[in-house]
Amino acid sequence: YDLRVTNNLTVEGTTTTLDTKLVEVDKIEVEADSTNVAIAVTQTGTGDILRLYDGAAELFTVADGGDVTIKNITGTPNFNIQGTNASATAESNLNFLLRDGNSADRTVAKIAARNTGNGGYGALDFYTAFNNTNIRRMSIHHDGNVGIGSTIPTAKLDVVGQTNLDHVNISGVTTTSRLNLNSTTPIIDFSESDGNPDYRLYAEGGEFVIREQNPSVSNRLVIDSGGVNIPNNLNVTGISTFSDHINLPENKQIKFGGSSDFKIEHNTNENYIDSNS
Repeated sequence: YDLRVTNNLTVEGTTTTLDTKLVEVDKIEVEADSTNVAIAVTQTGTGDILRLYDGAAELFTVADGGDVTIKNITGTPNFNIQGTNASATAESNLNFLLRDGNSADRTVAKIAARNTGNGGYGALDFYTAFNNTNIRRMSIHHDGNVGIGSTIPTAKLDVVGQTNLDHVNISGVTTTSRLNLNSTTPIIDFSESDGNPDYRLYAEGGEFVIREQNPSVSNRLVIDSGGVNIPNNLNVTGISTFSDHINLPENKQIKFGGSSDFKIEHNTNENYIDSNS
């Protein structure tokens, strides 16, 4: 039987519909003013929970189990997250929630898009959770600079903290490429295989130092405003030419030959040349 209602229809209770199709409906509105959910769709079978169509094209699907598929049939797919808070520092968040072993839902990571000023300037921040607190780890600023541990990076790659590099290739479109280390004691460690530093380059107190990291060895080279200083032994294999002069510190020697057959020595009271032959 057909039932036509030309005015309002109020149903107090539960209605059951089977294979119901709404044809040529202008719109469907649900207005709720209670603590109950406004729309609830329950799928007890294995079919999709929800499908949205544009004509015959299926655009949005929530499959059984919760997987979501979004399609675009007119061009490049877009997924928009829009915040309406009018602020030069407003942000939108994409949160990743997982359930832990205690059956508690945790936000383990998130991506935040934020304004960095008025007029269409934005940045992306990447967070990971530690001890149930999301901490900003990396930022991409509106000028393209990337910061790790830096919220406002000042270079194409701005890293704050200790950095381990397996391979570095520094090249640029200009004639000058630079690696800048900004710290009170900038350090570069070199490790051959085991991860422990074998050699170290660092700057401290106006000196640039190259040294071996073996604690039992104190070989090092120091460059400062006075020139190049080698506090300990300098071993030269082959023929070397010095265009100027060599300053020999007090109580130091220049030795020639594997068994010190010939040496020049400077101490507090005298300078002398000694030959053991």
